Amino acid sequence: MSTRNEERFAGLLTEAVHTIKRHTSKPIAAVQDELMYALGRETGNPVEYWRKGHIPASQAEFVQLSRELVVRGNLSREWLHRFWGCTDFVGLVEVERELFPAQETARQSLPQRPYERLVGREELTGEILGCLIDEARKGLVAIDGMGGIGKTALAYAVMEQALHGGAFDSAVWVREDAAGPGEGLTYAGTLNAIGLGLGLRDATGRGIAAAEERIAGLLRAQRILLVLDNLETAAEPQAQIAAQVAELLGPHSRALLTSRQRFVHGVYHIHLGGLSSAHGGELLRQEAQARGVVHVAQAGPEELARIVGQTGGSPLALKLAVGQLAYQPADVVAARFQSVRLLQEETDEYARFYRSIFFPSWKLLSGEGRQLLVAMSHFAPGVGGTFPALKAAAGLPIDALAERIDELWRLAFLEIGEASVSSIRYYLHTLTRHFVLSDIVQMG
Repeated sequence: MSTRNEERFAGLLTEAVHTIKRHTSKPIAAVQDELMYALGRETGNPVEYWRKGHIPASQAEFVQLSRELVVRGNLSREWLHRFWGCTDFVGLVEVERELFPAQETARQSLPQRPYERLVGREELTGEILGCLIDEARKGLVAIDGMGGIGKTALAYAVMEQALHGGAFDSAVWVREDAAGPGEGLTYAGTLNAIGLGLGLRDATGRGIAAAEERIAGLLRAQRILLVLDNLETAAEPQAQIAAQVAELLGPHSRALLTSRQRFVHGVYHIHLGGLSSAHGGELLRQEAQARGVVHVAQAGPEELARIVGQTGGSPLALKLAVGQLAYQPADVVAARFQSVRLLQEETDEYARFYRSIFFPSWKLLSGEGRQLLVAMSHFAPGVGGTFPALKAAAGLPIDALAERIDELWRLAFLEIGEASVSSIRYYLHTLTRHFVLSDIVQMG
């Protein structure tokens, strides 16, 4: 065994002993004595000897030492890997599965990566990860935005980077269908999904309070990242579910939420907009390369700029555009995004696209909310108007207009432009404007 490995072993063992001392408030001598008894030694104290760099000669004794240190010190999977790496012993995988069953189950429950390479979101990925690991901030970060704008993809990128960099021990992804096919997510369903991800069977079988206690214990003992995706589909208010989950997290676990509806309180908030023209063109070419649409994959930024403009940089819309560009010229594809007819048959891909990303939120709008949206659709694209301009266009009293702006803002129909304490400019995303200018008004 090399001197370097012996030094690393000594350092890691000493680190573990001091961690147990902090957790238990016991003297070092007492910690070492308890480890000695756990190893079946009745005389002598091998722990002090091993802390000088002498690696145990017996694999059985080393394995038991590893178990005791991880459990007593709440040490991480990564620490175990480094500790084991100082030796030539085998059997790490079996011990790892025994000590970290929740992490094994959680990794198996994660969805597949929804993209080949995420484009244009690098800064946001870093910002969100920084918020999640900053212990001075709240435990919740929320990503909101219209359907198809890339919320799930961004959340996945954050999770992947967090796990790869060791910021969290594992992650649990709660899907919108966790309550069962066709059922909206509830807090009880969320608890059960988290419990399953952490290796618990039927977490809510003994009641909500018991499930909360068991799950909170796991979340507080480890660094777990929970991802609650598409919370707008929940059967209970998303803010209520988020607040209840926040109570479980403890000092080191965090939750990342995505929704088409904005969170108002208790979260660090990221509103996701469309990709820039350059990044939108890059995504078009990447998708075209994957599908073998050569003439699009080889196109320059200026050739694809109109498509990006008419889609507002929506990743889902850009992927739809690639399929259309395979056999239609760019001007035709751009025009069809702009002049969509929602009353057309179900086989029309553009109509299906607009229905999927806007209908769920449109159906939640009040009559005055729809009235304000229609009024805003006549403002210049990307420019919009101030509060007085919206009041004049919509013909609503001040109090009613303020309430409808709040409604549109919560449902992510509104984008915020230039803003100061005394004045804010509101506008519609390009796709939202196309949707409102379609024959949707005729459908009531």
